[in-house]
Amino acid sequence: QGRFASSLRLLYWALRLRDEPPFDIVHCHFGTIAAQAAALSEIGAIKGRLIAVFHGVDMSAYLIDDRRQYRRLFAMGDLFMPVSYLWRQRLLEAGCDPKRIVVHRMGVDLRRFAYRLRDIQPGGPLRILSVGRLVEKKGIADALRAIAGLAATGQAAEYTILGDGPERQRLEQLARELGIAPQVRFLGWQTHEAVVEIMYAHDVLLAPSATSKDGDQEGIPVTLMEAMATGMPVVSTYHSGIPELIEHDQSGLLAPERDVAALTAALRRLATDRKTYLRLSRGGREKIAAEYDVGLLNLALVQHYRRLLGRNLQVLAR
Repeated sequence: QGRFASSLRLLYWALRLRDEPPFDIVHCHFGTIAAQAAALSEIGAIKGRLIAVFHGVDMSAYLIDDRRQYRRLFAMGDLFMPVSYLWRQRLLEAGCDPKRIVVHRMGVDLRRFAYRLRDIQPGGPLRILSVGRLVEKKGIADALRAIAGLAATGQAAEYTILGDGPERQRLEQLARELGIAPQVRFLGWQTHEAVVEIMYAHDVLLAPSATSKDGDQEGIPVTLMEAMATGMPVVSTYHSGIPELIEHDQSGLLAPERDVAALTAALRRLATDRKTYLRLSRGGREKIAAEYDVGLLNLALVQHYRRLLGRNLQVLAR
């Protein structure tokens, strides 16, 4: 049934694209989409240099059953761009040609995120924010337990959760069971503009990502980059490519996956250690400006395009 549906999808796109002139470049986000483009290229439905960007689930849960899922893509593709060095290693293990792999980060437009140095008030409530779809890999259940742990130490906290998803009802029930429901706000889905505005009204972004039961993992969440760009210190986990973004105790704080005690300790440290709080606020913004500025990343991407098209042989350092 899956193969039949896939065949119909390919037929649909083949018909849609049959009258299109050849493309210079076909740039696909997510390996699963690129695999479909490779099949279309193989039957002549599309023409052009094929680039595949690998983000998260397409490199984790998707490859658990069969690492050879991308063999056609590896044969047909011209450039493979994982968002982290961890995913680069997974591509190598799956049989991808190392000469056609370039790590290329996702990034943020720093012009849209004014840096505001926050300054916590000793004794006041720590305003904590999480943003994302409410699914297992976001680790929101661990976050709620960490908020309860923080309350047990006597530290006041207010926790806001932006996003919706299949776990929302269970998470709301967990907040009630933990006795922290009055401190927790589930605000549901918000526009990007609203999310950014709410970021400036909070002290810490909490993103306790964890590998889900089916093996699904994050890439490097852009929400973390956005928070760091605004000057908000972040607490996250040693998960997937996140440690490539957050250097522990330099541009944020990290805890092991599903380690509620470590998450609680990190939050309490930010609530009580003003010197660390201010240092991480500056360190996070500096990390984004140096490595995750979308303007610089786009210049690098153009160079990769030119190299593929034979118009410029210069390749930026990897």
